[in-house]
Amino acid sequence: MQKQFILIFFIKTLLVMPSFCLGSPTISEKLNHKIQPPCYSEPTEINASSQEVFEELSPILKRRLSMTNYDRTLPILQFLDHYKKTQEQYPDIRPMDALLTFDLAPCVPSVRGGPCFTLAHDLLQFIPKKYQAYLCLAKLPPKFQQPAFPEFSHVAILIKYSNPEIVSDKGYILLDPSFDIDTPLVLKENGSPAIYDTKVKGIWKFSLSQGQIICELPVNGHTERMVYLTKEVLNPIQSSATPMLIVDRRLSLLSREENGLHIAHLNIELNKNRVIWDKGSKRFDPVSFDSILNGWTFPLWFSKDLFIENKKLADTLRTIIKYKHVLDNLYHDYLKIICETNDTSITGEIDLNKVESILASIK
Repeated sequence: MQKQFILIFFIKTLLVMPSFCLGSPTISEKLNHKIQPPCYSEPTEINASSQEVFEELSPILKRRLSMTNYDRTLPILQFLDHYKKTQEQYPDIRPMDALLTFDLAPCVPSVRGGPCFTLAHDLLQFIPKKYQAYLCLAKLPPKFQQPAFPEFSHVAILIKYSNPEIVSDKGYILLDPSFDIDTPLVLKENGSPAIYDTKVKGIWKFSLSQGQIICELPVNGHTERMVYLTKEVLNPIQSSATPMLIVDRRLSLLSREENGLHIAHLNIELNKNRVIWDKGSKRFDPVSFDSILNGWTFPLWFSKDLFIENKKLADTLRTIIKYKHVLDNLYHDYLKIICETNDTSITGEIDLNKVESILASIK
């Protein structure tokens, strides 16, 4: 640990040196490369028929959907645990400095699921190696994009395939457990779009176009697009998961059935100091952070539907609420670095005026 903080001091010393000596540092350089622009590689193409892959992977995908939660509290809790341990040695440590020595783990055995990169990583372990499945990034529709999210903040799984017996059976197979899609989607070159009925969120249409997979989905009466990149991403934690951890202000936690339908769901809304929760189509009154800190707990049936012990759910919420000031500080410092560096290699195009406005609101 001592060596790590000598390294932090050295980095900070470099960053205050005149710009003519070093040039303007990027966000990645400022943050010890814990955050990076995406790095890609060309995937391996396997010889197989889409039918073969579909039939073998369908039951695997359904099983993992029912056995994992979509849970964006996982990386937050990992970081807070690291911050608390670091603070024991360095009481005045800033959250952003603690991030410089933090390594985000894709999965935690004691936690059922995680965010998109965890669910993709989990599913990848159950896909036979012969299929050469790999992680890919996607750009979310505006509906799901929060201010300063990484441009490509979503992680899914692709298989690039070619059927040696049927020339037209060639393309990609997409598996996306985080969006509750319970079937592998086959995208053939020059083929018809793959149509998926989400049952509650309308019809989603997936098509392969110029090396990308385009998903068109209905949102409030109009169509929005999600774009999957077909190259393999080599650094999903640094380019997607870690920057998401810093800027995520609406922490979702939900359980699913095999068909992807939600069982129970909650959102921890850091900007509104409340938790919203529902079961199926029934929404309940929001619960304030103060109420939770003062002892309010979810009904036993709700935590059971989330497949989480009631005490563990309560402890998770209270930890995040108690250390909300740490998350606010981390968020503030990151937005400040974006403004200072004017580096959009991770966020993509961003409205800096909006970022400045957010900064002013959380000082």
